[in-house]
This record gives sequence, structure tokens and C-alpha cells, in this order.
Amino acid sequence: MALSEAEKRRRKFIKAKKEAGDFYNLQVNEFKKDYTVWYTPDGTIVSVTKEKITPQKGWKSTIFKNEQIEILKGKNLNLYRVVQDPNIDTVFSIELRPIESLYVRSEDDFVTLIEKSSAKTFDISINTDKKILNVKLHKKHRTKYKKQGIESAIAKGKKELTFYFTSLNDPHFLVYFVNIKLQELIENEIVSKDIPETMDQCSIYTIKCFDKYVRT
Repeated sequence: MALSEAEKRRRKFIKAKKEAGDFYNLQVNEFKKDYTVWYTPDGTIVSVTKEKITPQKGWKSTIFKNEQIEILKGKNLNLYRVVQDPNIDTVFSIELRPIESLYVRSEDDFVTLIEKSSAKTFDISINTDKKILNVKLHKKHRTKYKKQGIESAIAKGKKELTFYFTSLNDPHFLVYFVNIKLQELIENEIVSKDIPETMDQCSIYTIKCFDKYVRT
């Protein structure tokens, strides 16, 4: 009979405790154990764990010491990324992810506040519902992109839309951000993403890929 996951974990714990000698030493060994950081090819961190997991296709991993992980503890992982040393291809580090600011390349790249509105006409409509961000691309755009071909769809050169949750009316103080692929917005009437609590009290900014954004 195949063992249940709970039984596998129990046996693994008993074996580790026996090897350590006692529960105290087991705790010390567990604390000292290195972390495995899993991330996507662009460095986006998707998991930080001491346990074995089954990665999704395309994920990469690097082993980091406890002290290297301190930068992430209690933080929003979306704000950090894994980067490879430009000179030594076996050396990796964790750093703050660069965030687009107000002072970027051109006028089209300035972050714009998405203001609350009851307008019926829009290109992108967003709203927050408890711990969910809902984003909708207007039907006219979805229809246009489907005719052109979803795989090649871009909006002002971008294939991904980013929504920045900031302090009230202050785009310089980033609290959280969400990336949504344009393809998702074309294929689905509404795209919903999990967000932390209290994000509904934040202002939401974006780099405009469309002309009219509303927050309902």
C-alpha cells in the first residue's frame, strides 16, 4: 500500500531526529540548512524553501545560505529578483528589482494614476475586491487582438501590463505590484490576481499601454 504524504513526512521526521540525536539538535540542523530559491528565467522569485518541491516547467533554482536569505524575510518577494554575476556564471545573488519611476525614457513611460470613475467607456477597467485585483480589457480590443493573432499581440511595444500599488497619491512609495500578460486579458473577460489585504486603500498607478484606464 502506498504511503500517504502525512506518513511520509512523519517517517522523514523520525529519521531526521534519529540522525540528529535529539529534537534540539534537529532544530539546530534545520535552522542551519540552506534554502533553495526557485525563480523564472527573468529572475522572478516564485518559491523560497528548505524542502523538496516539484518545480513548474522553466523554473530555475539556486542554493542560498541563511544569511543571504535575510533580505527576503518578511518582505514582498515581488520586489526582489535573482541575478547572475556578469563575470562569474556560477555566482548568483538576490537584489531589489528595478522599478520604473516617474523619471524614465519618454512621456509614454511616465506612471499614471488610475482614477476612480463610473465611466462606461474605457480601455482598461480595474477594481479591488478584498484580496483580489480584477482587470478587464474592453471587448473591442479583445476582438481586435483575436483577429490579429493573440500570440503576437502587443500594446505600445509591451506584452505585459504592470499595476503599481503605492501610498495614497504617491507613486514614489511602492507597496506592491502585479504583472498581467496582455494575452491573459485577451483570452479572458476578467483576469483576477491575488493581492495582500488593505491594497484597496492604496493608489494604483500604471505605465499606460492604452489610452483610458478607470478604477471602479
